[in-house]
Amino acid sequence: MLKLLDKGINVVGADVSPLAVEICTQSGLNVIQSDVRELPQKANGQTFDVIICNDVLCYFTMDEIPPIIEGFKSLLKPGGLLIMNNPAHAAFSGSHDKAVGIVTRFVPKELVGIIVNCQLSIVNCTQWPFLLSPLVYLVRKFQKKTQSDIDMPPTWLNSLLYGICKLEMKLFTRAPFGSSVFIVARKPN
Repeated sequence: MLKLLDKGINVVGADVSPLAVEICTQSGLNVIQSDVRELPQKANGQTFDVIICNDVLCYFTMDEIPPIIEGFKSLLKPGGLLIMNNPAHAAFSGSHDKAVGIVTRFVPKELVGIIVNCQLSIVNCTQWPFLLSPLVYLVRKFQKKTQSDIDMPPTWLNSLLYGICKLEMKLFTRAPFGSSVFIVARKPN
């Protein structure tokens, strides 16, 4: 958000957590407290060029997701973009999913189908991280922890993993498999 604000772009954030909203507001960010299902009502007629929704749909069932996507569509200006990243494939589920309350991991084709049924066109759909998928799978399968496995790794390891992801973006425009699905969809003009 800060990088967009630094470029003079009007940004509005939303979070279901009152604490998250309070922290963001104290930092000078424009954030409203809202469940994604209530966003169209809370937007007061405002529309947006871009909506970014990362790791949110995974907290809802497949039946709850189409109305959420429809709500996003109603908030987009004609030609506007919906950018999403969500966990993919049940094979990657593990203690992290349980610890953070993930309800749904997506088969990309199913999520794309929902988006297309909501009359949005797919601009890009890829899965990632392809190169790290075997490692993610092994960690999740043999992990015995009952809390999230998302701790900040040592700087050297974080740099290595980031470097692998950057390399992957150069090697593949669309990866065939990964623990996350990244989708960009457009509202028709």
